Amino acid sequence: MTAPLPRTARGKRPAFHDNASIDRLVSMVLALTSELSVLRDRVDTLELLGTQAGWLADGAVEGFVPDLALRERREAVREAYLGRVLHIMQAEIDGLGRDEDYWATIGEIEGDAPPPNS
Repeated sequence: MTAPLPRTARGKRPAFHDNASIDRLVSMVLALTSELSVLRDRVDTLELLGTQAGWLADGAVEGFVPDLALRERREAVREAYLGRVLHIMQAEIDGLGRDEDYWATIGEIEGDAPPPNS
């Protein structure tokens, strides 16, 4: 029997960018990518088992065309999910919309206006 691996790494977390927030964001994206990879493997396993057991025809998933009601339900679930994931960013965007300098900031980003306070 092998010894269990430690749950946390020892030492300082390596820094790859000047901004620690970028490193945290990259770490989160990599963690989500890992989770997605596991889910893809599990779905593949379910499709394979279903095909082998005879309750899922080969190519049935790729050939499936959802009806309008199912597409609408999936879209609603997707929108709610993205709303939860992007809630913090949306709150910041909503706050910008009430800010007097919103369009000046947009112009600055697009290169159409000088930076504020210059």
